[in-house]
Amino acid sequence: MNTLYNSLTKTAEGLLTRFGAKVVFARHINGVYNPATGAVEGASDITFKGFGTALDYKSNQYDGSNILVGDVRLLVQKMKRQPAVGDIVTLIDGRKYSIIGVTKTSPSGELVMSECQLRTGERGSIR
Repeated sequence: MNTLYNSLTKTAEGLLTRFGAKVVFARHINGVYNPATGAVEGASDITFKGFGTALDYKSNQYDGSNILVGDVRLLVQKMKRQPAVGDIVTLIDGRKYSIIGVTKTSPSGELVMSECQLRTGERGSIR
């Protein structure tokens, strides 16, 4: 890893840990249909945690299509398991959202942090 990007990653992680809050991610892993048993096997739900900060979009960023009123930006630290579209996020105050977009900050391929676009009520998956 490049020394500059290693330093940037550590700085981002430190700031998000110090000034952010714990965030819980939940992901459903689909199983595989077994024709012999007629059942889906291997499906599971996993959770993982990290630190991040939730921010509102600015009023001029809402376009009624890609960014809707109520969407939230979540900046998260680099973690062993990275957030993905479809994950359910629980913020420190208990609010739950679906991740509908993930943008990785990764200059030269070295992940520094991720920005997630969160939305309530997506895909009927808010539990």
